[in-house]
Amino acid sequence: MFSTKTKEEASKLLGAGKIDLPIVEPAHFDESNLKDSLDWRAQGAVNAVKNQAQCGSCWAFGATAVTETAHWKSTGKLLSLSEQQLVSCESKSHGCNGGVQLWALQYLESNPQTLETSYPYTSGHGDSGVCDTAMAGTGTVQVTGTTWVPRNSVSQLKAAINTGVVTVTIEADQSVF
Repeated sequence: MFSTKTKEEASKLLGAGKIDLPIVEPAHFDESNLKDSLDWRAQGAVNAVKNQAQCGSCWAFGATAVTETAHWKSTGKLLSLSEQQLVSCESKSHGCNGGVQLWALQYLESNPQTLETSYPYTSGHGDSGVCDTAMAGTGTVQVTGTTWVPRNSVSQLKAAINTGVVTVTIEADQSVF
């Protein structure tokens, strides 16, 4: 797919060049009693794989996945939440041109996330869309805080995964991808 695109076209699709990642204070995760194997899918804590299509909205899908799992952990009910709400309404990020999970999660602290059935994903062709405030205002799942894994720490990442689903940021606009 990228072999026919110029570097500029690929960078735009991958959301490159517009975002400085925020610096956040990482948490410390307990590394004792880690499970040898853990599959959050087998526990019913994650939805089936979703498709962001031709939109650089991975940041919205990552933030949504951790929000869905956190809600499942607190209620026992797995919901499918709206990535489109984040792509169209979270104003610090750039919709289909990239974004940051932190900003999405901060947005969800004051704007609860609505169900995907109420605000379906339509950005598959690279159009971020305009925020539908009526749909965005129907949210039921609110983020109450975030926890960050220390950078470059495999042991802390393993410990974090033992507590829940984790979303990561990868600079995917580089030629190695």
